[in-house]
Formats: sequence, structure tokens, C-alpha cells
Amino acid sequence: MPEFATNSNQTDTMENTKKTENEKIVLVVLSAENELKMNDNSTIHTGYFLDELAVPAQALVAAGYTLELATPDGVVPTMDKNSNDVVYFNNDQTAYKKALDFVNTYPAFSKPKKLSEVANSDLNKYSALFVMGGRAPMTDLMQNTDFGKILR
Repeated sequence: MPEFATNSNQTDTMENTKKTENEKIVLVVLSAENELKMNDNSTIHTGYFLDELAVPAQALVAAGYTLELATPDGVVPTMDKNSNDVVYFNNDQTAYKKALDFVNTYPAFSKPKKLSEVANSDLNKYSALFVMGGRAPMTDLMQNTDFGKILR
């Protein structure tokens, strides 16, 4: 198992975790922002892109992982309205509807945890961290100290 340096005097190993084979948990961290203010004072809408969240998340669940969602303040994230389009699913209506249904019904997505709660918990319970990029994280994740703790 890999080692993760937490500081120069201490290392944690994944062997120290108490999770069982049946408890494979992935922490999904998303921005909760839905607007990005530009330098010219204009505002653009933002949020997560449906395909960028749903496709990998569905694959993780299919592989046996449980997902836990966290946002800076525990607020349900907003989908970027521009991503709500079948074109991002190669015009496959079935895949598009499956993705929409998944993000609208997967329990963790409607009850996100606060990043502070996660940062102050046992991070060894997580098998992986999934963070989406894009514009929204520039507003509330980039400088978030709790997110920094999680990344360390």
C-alpha cells in the first residue's frame, strides 16, 4: 500500500485504516458555486458538468465503490446548465437520461458533507478522492483551507 507523508515527522499508511473490503469509499469534492464573477464585473453561470460528474461516478459505483460528496459549506452543488445536453453523451438519449437520473437520485448528491467535517475526520476511510475541474472550483475550492487539509 502507498504511504502518504503528512509532515516530516509522521507518515500514515493505508494499512492503518480500519475499512474492510466491502467499505470502498470515494470522496467526491465539488464546488457549490453557480456563478463566476469576471474581471469586467460580468458574471457567467457555472457549476459541475453533468457528463464530467455522472460518467466517472457511475463507473465508480459499478466497480463497487460508495460515493460521499462534500462541498465547502455542505450545499448541494449546481449543474452548469450548459452541460444539460445530450450532445455531451454522443447524442445517446439513454446515456444522457441515465446520467441525469443518477445525479438526481444518488443519495450522497442530495446530502453533501461540509469540507470542514471531512477534513477533521479520519481521511483513511477513503480509498480515493475525485475532484472535478472547470471554472466553479476557482471560486470556492482553490483557497479553501479545509480542502487543503484533505489534499495533504
